[in-house]
Amino acid sequence: VVGDGDQSIYSWRGASPESMTSDFELAFHDRKHGWEGLIKQDISLKQYLERICRSSATAELPENATLEVQSVYLMENYRSTTNIVRAAQRIISASESNNEESAQDTMRRDMKPMRGNGPSPRVLACKDGKSEANFVVNTINSMVENGDLTPSSTVAMIYRTNAQSRLLEEACVEQNLRYVVRGSSGTFYKRAEIQDCMSFLKIMYNARDRSAWARAVKAPSRGIGEASLQEFFNYCDAVAAASLEARGSQRSPPTPLDVLMSLVQRGDEEISDIGALVPPNSCMSTRSMNRFIPFASSMKSLKEKAHEQHVSEFLMSLIDDLNLRSHFDTISKTREEYEDRVGNVMELVRAANRYDDHGPCLVLSEEDLESPLGNFLDDVALIADIAPDDEADDSNGRIVANLMTIHSSKGMEFDAVFLVGNEEGTFPTQKAISEGKGSVELSEERRLCYVAMTRAKTHLVLTWRREVSYFAGSTFKTKDADRSRFLRILVSKRDGGKKAQSDLILRAWAKESNSNEEKTKEPQCSDEA
Repeated sequence: VVGDGDQSIYSWRGASPESMTSDFELAFHDRKHGWEGLIKQDISLKQYLERICRSSATAELPENATLEVQSVYLMENYRSTTNIVRAAQRIISASESNNEESAQDTMRRDMKPMRGNGPSPRVLACKDGKSEANFVVNTINSMVENGDLTPSSTVAMIYRTNAQSRLLEEACVEQNLRYVVRGSSGTFYKRAEIQDCMSFLKIMYNARDRSAWARAVKAPSRGIGEASLQEFFNYCDAVAAASLEARGSQRSPPTPLDVLMSLVQRGDEEISDIGALVPPNSCMSTRSMNRFIPFASSMKSLKEKAHEQHVSEFLMSLIDDLNLRSHFDTISKTREEYEDRVGNVMELVRAANRYDDHGPCLVLSEEDLESPLGNFLDDVALIADIAPDDEADDSNGRIVANLMTIHSSKGMEFDAVFLVGNEEGTFPTQKAISEGKGSVELSEERRLCYVAMTRAKTHLVLTWRREVSYFAGSTFKTKDADRSRFLRILVSKRDGGKKAQSDLILRAWAKESNSNEEKTKEPQCSDEA
């Protein structure tokens, strides 16, 4: 068995770091044939090996021989530079329960990096998530210009949860940095739960978008199949044709949303006239109408809210009124996947929050060409259209950044690694912190940090945000964040009474606290170590 217990990061799948050490030894050491009881007959180790190997190599074994477990440690590191290895060792060796050095710590210290010292890891504090993303992307571009990275170099932006990719993706688009999102989740705006939410927003803004209708009627499932949807579209076409014939081309024909609301709406003369113009049962079966009527009632209520609520508030209403959380739970295979989807949707709400200062989603007058919802959808479309689905074969001699979660990065290596979002509550997660010191969850967060840091071959940069936003009621608020406990180990001059490795303490380019000058400037990041 070959492995590294320090890189065991799947406890939620039953993995344990002890399986590489004590558990394995308990299972096999001083046993006749491994897992006792699996073989019904009580045979000797010699007979067991002869049966498996069909070889005469076991001829010298005595009849009473037993298995003996030996550990062979591979102590040479050919991937990372000395400074990166030592920094990662400090993280994984730090104990929250005692300051005594264990035999495992001694063994880690004996690791021999084979690539020289290299640049020291950097720890930086950023004002908020957007300044963090802009800093990372700008630094990558600068490193290419300075020759620290070449077009053939590999670089990665690594984060704890999938939702953190949005700001990084937007920064890549804004600063013209090619990128690819690794892992099964894909780019932010092309994730299933994001597209489900966006389909309803698109209908509210442009009700003639039939691709949005095709997705919306299935989120969640309403029993509306392809045949029923086609019947509804046929009805919309019939209403549009009849409207043009009756009113001429001076007025736009009713939209599919108007047609849908006419199935339940009363009191609006124009909408109610749709049913009189073309009876719905002339195109739709009774079964199809019964499926669409509850949907029509929900969409009618949301249409009214779109003229009253800001974009982010309306998005939350949409999620609640349509019970989309239950839909996300249905399409998720595990609890972790569900929480990941909800986190992505909350990040979408956070993205919409920046348009709240411009009034309600939709304007009441058609004379106004712009609306906050329209601006939001236009900006999203720009990013989604530019974002790559996968790495193009022709990169035109330009560097390509890899975006991924820590779990997705395991087993990979990069010339430069940027580990973002290193604040308490993000990494380690709030769930792990709530479990308390010494918990399985918090110990795994430490191993995750170790895995992320050891993806770097030459350059390692770790950033954290001084301000983070959180959802409170129906709005987002900001709060001051604390630097991750893992970063505190790297920036502290002393760790458990022992002097820190001198090669980890960098020149301080700026103090941790914001100066008056910093408050008047654009958001920026400052070196801490």
